[in-house]
Order: sequence, then structure tokens, then C-alpha cells
Amino acid sequence: MAKREKFSIFGREPDTKKGCYKFYQEKKNSWPINYVLNKEETEHMKNMMDKFYYSPLKPELVQDVWKKQRDNIIEIKVTYHEVYGASGGKRLEFWTRKPTYKMSPTIGMVDGKFADYDKDGKPFLMETIDDPGKFFAFSVARLICFGGDGYKNESLKPKAAVKQALGECIVSDKINWKKNQGYRPNIDPRMDAHHISGKEFNTIYLKYLSTLQMDEDKFVKWIYPEHGNFETNHIVYSNEGFGWKLKDTTEVGRVVGETFWDFHLKNREYELINPGEHRQITSKEIKFNSEIKNKIKNIL
Repeated sequence: MAKREKFSIFGREPDTKKGCYKFYQEKKNSWPINYVLNKEETEHMKNMMDKFYYSPLKPELVQDVWKKQRDNIIEIKVTYHEVYGASGGKRLEFWTRKPTYKMSPTIGMVDGKFADYDKDGKPFLMETIDDPGKFFAFSVARLICFGGDGYKNESLKPKAAVKQALGECIVSDKINWKKNQGYRPNIDPRMDAHHISGKEFNTIYLKYLSTLQMDEDKFVKWIYPEHGNFETNHIVYSNEGFGWKLKDTTEVGRVVGETFWDFHLKNREYELINPGEHRQITSKEIKFNSEIKNKIKNIL
């Protein structure tokens, strides 16, 4: 059996990808929202990004951007994730220019009436942003010391990228369904709209392909003909939000997006689940299935 590649992060002894990821998650969870990494933590984070922030296909979008901004970073701050909000985890903001504020005129109340000045003739003022500053939300999750070989995000293989783009089509449907169940984003504990057993996303996806009378390889090749060629495909990668999306600038991207939305809506059925509990259940199922598969392999 080949030895597992090991990586050293945060000054630790070399560890497996799984061990590195677990350590980092525990470290991140210990940082409260709005926490600013101290000098030592900042250096560890920068070193980790130097070594393991990598895209094999699009270096100009990943490691080249990091290298260009690395020495300009003046602060690394923990904030809410831009997609999932307060109930969905944290992200790191790498600030290269901090925001500045100024006092601007506003309206106050004098004797029950709106006024620009108080009784002493002083203007009512409020703090407003003068310069929003600039930060980069580098996707730390893509670090190769946490798994994979760099083929993540914009470098995903065509099949995975196409499926992610189709998944992005239905995000708003999931959000609206949760709200219709009375779920309050950023107030209630995180709950996910999860496809019920027998009507999983992949099941609906394969049924959609069957309806098109097109096998998966042909469908993927149609949507994303050449790996790494962003010009000829019908999906687009966005650094903000959910990643891959179907293009609305091509007829193929637009029509596939519309038809998959309609097909999914007709066939889907959700349930609200706690994602943490669900991951534990899924992990046990994967382990069990792997044991069954390995037993059969041993006697083939």
C-alpha cells in the first residue's frame, strides 16, 4: 500500500490531509466572529496559503492572485460565510486596505419634529463609510493539504462542474421552500432542504438525462467540451457565491437551465434536516458500503 502524503501546517508535525483538515476546522471554530488573527496565526496562515493554495488549470485565478496580494495583506479577519450567513459557518477575509469612516449629516428629532440641527444649532451626524476598503475571500477550503490534487472550484473536472452548475439552478428553490416551511435564515439553527430518499438530486439528474435520451458522457461533453476552456463551454465559474453556473449568454446554457429547473421542480420532494447529524449518518453509510465492497474485492 502506498504511503499517504503528509503535510505540515501551523508548525505541526507532518499529518495526513484528513488530519490537517480536522486540525484547521478545530482552529477555525475556536475563532469567534470578527476575530482578527494574531501575528503568529497570520504567519501560519500565509505559509499554508504559500504552499498549498493551488490550481493546476487556472493559476492566474488562484495562486497568481495570492502571490500578487500576499505581501499587501494587513489583516486576516473571521466573518460569517457570504453564502450561508450566520448559521452556515465562517470564512476568512484577507484585507489589503481597511475601510475608513466619516461623519455625515443626518436627520434627528427636535420637539417631536424632524430637524437637521439640534437645539444648540449643531448638525445631526452619523458615521458612514468613506472608503469600503478591499479584501480577498480566498477559498481556504481548496488547499491541497485538505484533500484532492488542486482540481477544485474553477479546476473541477467537467462532470463535477456540470453537476454543480445544475445544482446551482435549484438553490433559490431550496431557499424559498425552507422559508415556506417557516424557517428563518440567520435566526433559526441551520437546517437544509434535503431531497428525500428515492428522490435524491442525482436520481432526478439521471432521470432528466433519460428524458433527453442522452447518456451522461455525451451530455457533459455537450455542456463542457474541453476541460479548462472557459470560452467554448456553456457554464461559467464565479468566485462569488456557489461557483459553477450555467451561462445565460448561450442558448444551450439558457435552455438547459430552464428545462432542468422545470424538470427538477416537478420531481423533487424535500425534508428539513440538521446537516451535522446528516453528515454523521452519511459517513456511517459510506463506511459500511466500503466494507461490503472491499470484502467482495478480496474474493474476486
